[in-house]
Amino acid sequence: SQAHQELSHALYQHEASCRVIAKLIRERDVLYTKLHERDPNIALPEQDGALSDALPKEIVDEIDFNMNKLKEERNRRAVPHNLAPLDEIKAFAEADSLIPHSTGATAAGVLCVAVSEGSGKVFAVTGGSDGRVSCYDVQAKRVRSAMIGHTKPVRCVKCLDDIVLSGSDDSTIRVWKDSVNGHQLSRVVKAHQGGIVGFSILPSKRHIISAGTDGRIAFTDFERGFTLATGESANAQTGFSALGLHPDGMIAVTGSAGKFLIWDVKRMEVVVSKGDGTQGSVTSVCFNEDGYTMAASMGHGVVKLYDFRNLDQPLADLVSFDSTPKRQVPCNKVAFSNDGSYLAVASNVVQVWDWKSNRDIVTLASHSEPITDVAWGADAHWLASTALDKTMRVYKK
Repeated sequence: SQAHQELSHALYQHEASCRVIAKLIRERDVLYTKLHERDPNIALPEQDGALSDALPKEIVDEIDFNMNKLKEERNRRAVPHNLAPLDEIKAFAEADSLIPHSTGATAAGVLCVAVSEGSGKVFAVTGGSDGRVSCYDVQAKRVRSAMIGHTKPVRCVKCLDDIVLSGSDDSTIRVWKDSVNGHQLSRVVKAHQGGIVGFSILPSKRHIISAGTDGRIAFTDFERGFTLATGESANAQTGFSALGLHPDGMIAVTGSAGKFLIWDVKRMEVVVSKGDGTQGSVTSVCFNEDGYTMAASMGHGVVKLYDFRNLDQPLADLVSFDSTPKRQVPCNKVAFSNDGSYLAVASNVVQVWDWKSNRDIVTLASHSEPITDVAWGADAHWLASTALDKTMRVYKK
């Protein structure tokens, strides 16, 4: 009928218009990214239109598929045959130290670290208070590349194959791709009005979820540099201080002033709120690969271990002391080893715990100022830490 033909023609025109608009937006964003790289004073454009508070169906289906696949793999997973034993962890000592963020006679505090291993290469990537990102070749013991673009301190870095992602107080997340000339800027994502406190890569390996001081979480396709959905909560008026992602990618946890918010990633909604705001600031959150255990570091010097199925009562409280006996100090970061056997805690020292038995295995006191982050190497054979003393240190047997 004529009405059917007119409707089909209108839908075709609408779809064609959407494709043209999307192409123009991508071209605009690429242009602004290049201009902003040359001159940071040139502002990045905000994303056009109101973002949905839920994800598209194809993304939801992908999250469900990955969740079921990872759950099945977890049920069959055995302890890695090459996992570092307790005696090796006990023998950890400083093996390397460097100042990764130095320019001439000045150096900057190092705020975060991530580790990348593959194809016979071992890299440690750091973010500094100078707004720079540095890639250090652990085997060659030299800085491989410096990534310059952020205008404020870098709070979080992640590695994925030949890609580095960095989040900053300047409210952007930048995507850097490796090349023969080092890492080059690929995308700039601006999904927040405040600084980035953390982000995690989803199992799809092309999406991230981020949290900011603006009290918002965002789900972003970092390959396209486009944010698909955002979420906000009335319980986050003071903004977030930490973000953790369940290994299946279904659940995210944000932390703030003594409070945890549990988010359904598919709906980008808070499903559970825990805490009354009296337990001290949450400085970091991480999940164990077992899919059940969650660790949260607190500003009053305690690491709380939870069974994620019951957040009403912690499994244990691990108290952090520095090298001076009985002096409790703030905990800044926690990180489980890749297989989940060990837990590293960053305070004024690095402590490694056998968390299942609540035993402190080793204490590493190389840094002279508070430690900002820790990251494990493969199979827990080494550990990296960063600190306000402007150094990154590597520990192994």
